[in-house]
Amino acid sequence: MWPKRFLALVVLATFHRTSAECPNGTFDCGDGQCISEDHRCDGDNDCETGLDEADCPQQWCPAPDTLCDGRCLPQSWRCDGERQCSDGADEDGCDACSLKHCSQGCKFVAGEAMCYCTTGFRLLEDGVGCEDEDECADDTHNCEQTCINLPGAYRCSCMPGYKTVNTTLCQADGPEPLLFYCDNQKVYGVWMRSNQTFYVGAGEKRARVVDFDGDTNRVYWAGSKERSLYYCYMNSTDCKMLSITSYSNSQIDGLAFDWVTGNLY
Repeated sequence: MWPKRFLALVVLATFHRTSAECPNGTFDCGDGQCISEDHRCDGDNDCETGLDEADCPQQWCPAPDTLCDGRCLPQSWRCDGERQCSDGADEDGCDACSLKHCSQGCKFVAGEAMCYCTTGFRLLEDGVGCEDEDECADDTHNCEQTCINLPGAYRCSCMPGYKTVNTTLCQADGPEPLLFYCDNQKVYGVWMRSNQTFYVGAGEKRARVVDFDGDTNRVYWAGSKERSLYYCYMNSTDCKMLSITSYSNSQIDGLAFDWVTGNLY
């Protein structure tokens, strides 16, 4: 039977050896732990201290970059005519692109020559040729009205009576459109292009419906509370009440100005 004190010394010596005691072909983890030299820089922390993965050269690179002299070489530097790797590996096999006979462009992806197409074209099933992408037919354009397909691109146009704005939008010819609306309190006018809003007088009349006579610049509205009709010139606050020749006791729910006869309905 071994003395307990002797056994404790043996165990202590096993787990707390110095680096000088690690045999050949092993790596010292710095805390007395020895691991196989094959586990050094293998991507796994075999040492509890992690020293086996410290100061290791780059062993792999995310696609499509290439490992070169312990560092990752960007894909754009591959086959660019300039030698970046000490062994010239970044310029090896570059004639593979010339053998692909790509119709537009060739690049290396994960070490393999691949054809690609420029913007506005798509790669054919043969992996070599390119065809035009019809953005108009695919409905991937930004045109507001009409789309005209071009090789590798498209162009926007507008219908008669409109002009192109900012290459994609269409704007009606002629004077700036004007919109009138009410919110059961006031009557507002909005210039549609400049987005400027102005107030038409007599908002205290609780306007419910509104219409506009473009020839005289008169704004007409009906007050829901008083059941009355009013008008005011667009740039005036002097508003008038209209006499009603035929009117039921029901509430006014609609108002329309007939620009041909000059009548209100």
